[in-house]
Amino acid sequence: REGDLALIASIHHGGSLWSLDREERLYNWNHSEDFSQLTHVSLSPNGLVGITAQNQDLAFWNATTGESFRFWKASAHITSTAISLNNYIALVGLSNGDALIVDIRDADSTRSLQHNAKITSVSISNSGRYGLTGSKDGLARLWNLQTGKELRSWKHKYHVNQVKLSPKATYSFTAGQHDKYYLWDSKSGQRLLEKNNRASSITAVNFSRDEAYLVIGNSIREIKLYQLNPSKLLKTWRIPIKTSFRPTGISPISLTYIPEKKMVICISSDGYSYFYKYE
Repeated sequence: REGDLALIASIHHGGSLWSLDREERLYNWNHSEDFSQLTHVSLSPNGLVGITAQNQDLAFWNATTGESFRFWKASAHITSTAISLNNYIALVGLSNGDALIVDIRDADSTRSLQHNAKITSVSISNSGRYGLTGSKDGLARLWNLQTGKELRSWKHKYHVNQVKLSPKATYSFTAGQHDKYYLWDSKSGQRLLEKNNRASSITAVNFSRDEAYLVIGNSIREIKLYQLNPSKLLKTWRIPIKTSFRPTGISPISLTYIPEKKMVICISSDGYSYFYKYE
C-alpha cells in the first residue's frame, strides 16, 4: 500500500525495510553478517524490489520474502540509484560520470549514459523507458533508456544535486546546489516553475502518483507542497527539532504525497517519520 513501506539506511543498523503503518522493522538488509555502511537505497514504486548500495557493491532484494536475489559490482563508487515500477530496470549513478542502465534480470548486461563529472542524482519513470540524470558538470539530462538517446538537457549555474521524473515522465524536476530549482515539461522542454533556493539545498523531492502534486524538502527543514498545472504553492511545513541534544541540521531525505488522504509522509535525517495533513 502506498506510503506504508520505507527502506532505510542507517550508520548504526545498516539497511532495513520498515512498515510505517505498523511501526515495525520487516527485514534487515546488509551485504555481510555485520551491519553494512550503506550509502544509497531505493525501493520500487510498487514496494516489491529494493536496492542497497555500499561503495561499488549493489544488492537487489525481494521485499515480499526479504531475500536478496542478485549482487552486482560497479566499476566506480555508486552515488545514486533508482528502480522502475515493473522492477526490471534500474538506473545507477557512478562517481566516474557514468549512469548505468541495469536490467535486473541480467545484471551483467548494462548500458552507459555519460556525463563529464560525477553523477549526483538519478531518477526513472515508472515504465523504465525514461531516465533523468544530474551531475557535477551542471547538467541535468533526460534520456530514452531504451535507445540511450539524450532527449533534453538543462544547464544549471552550479552542480545539479537533485533530479526527479514524474511517474509517466510528464514532468522533470531539477535543482542546483544552493541555486534555483525548476520544473520542466519533459516533452517540450518548457520551464513551468523556477524558484530561488540559495539559502538551502534540495534534499528530497517526489511527485504524487497522479502527477498532480509535487512535494519538495530542503536542508533548512522545510517541506513544500505544490499543485501542478498550473503550478501553485499550497502549503509549507517545517520539521520540528525534537530536543536540543539532537542535531539541528536535520532535513527530509524521503517524501511521499498521497492525494486521497491529503497527506505528506516524510522520512527525516534525524531518524523519525513525520505525517503532515494538508487541509
